[in-house]
Amino acid sequence: MQKHSIFLIVCVLLVYATLSNIYADNLQPLCMKDAGLLPANCAEISFSFSHISGHFNHFEKQDSNRIRTETPAILFNISLGEQADIHMEFASLYQKDNNSAGEWGAGDLTVGTKIRLLQQKEQTTELAVLLTTKLPTADDSHGFGTDRIDFLVNLLCSQSLPFGVFYANIGLDILDDPRQGHQAQDDMVRYAAGLRVPIVSKRLYALLSSEGLTLGESINTRGSARAGFQLLSDTWTWHLGGSIGYTQFSEDWSICTGISRQYSFMRL
Repeated sequence: MQKHSIFLIVCVLLVYATLSNIYADNLQPLCMKDAGLLPANCAEISFSFSHISGHFNHFEKQDSNRIRTETPAILFNISLGEQADIHMEFASLYQKDNNSAGEWGAGDLTVGTKIRLLQQKEQTTELAVLLTTKLPTADDSHGFGTDRIDFLVNLLCSQSLPFGVFYANIGLDILDDPRQGHQAQDDMVRYAAGLRVPIVSKRLYALLSSEGLTLGESINTRGSARAGFQLLSDTWTWHLGGSIGYTQFSEDWSICTGISRQYSFMRL
């Protein structure tokens, strides 16, 4: 745990860096995050629908052939000025597996904050830290969650390139173990690397990433390749994409679509 404690301390110390404002890229249908922030006095809401084949909860070893559908997942971001954002995410779930013909339930609630660490004057490189807590609002007795609180710390980087933007996330997921007789946690390294490239002016974009969890218990190791498209208007963004898992306990495949919109509000 010593190395993980050092990692957390470094991330917290970096928060004291001073910098300015830049627009945050919405990277859906990818799961990774951009280092940019929302403009000051702005909020963003996103509704997305996904279908996942072969879903595993954390610490779940037995393959139950679970199929999970998010109908929908709601993500809400709000600016806290020029240095930070906060976000909340919640999903309504429908799933079926070997033990259930199909049932509805609530997912876990995640809340977090993104804090700027670095922005170059030319706005070509950005760094931020993302602190997230997963609250156990899902019913674990029916396989919708683990009934445990998890903590996530991620360092986010965005780098402008001549042909698009490169994104990288690296961090630590502290997963509380729900298994009987296990009074411990699993500390997993989260990684993600991706690209966002314009296809048609600044209206249509292609996105590609590799994302996962590693260096912990094998049953919590995850890895998937994700790809998709975004279509932008002046006020909204529509996305369509999917994923293919490449580790044993990752999803077999998934598909998702959704829409998001930004709103501005008057300064108080």
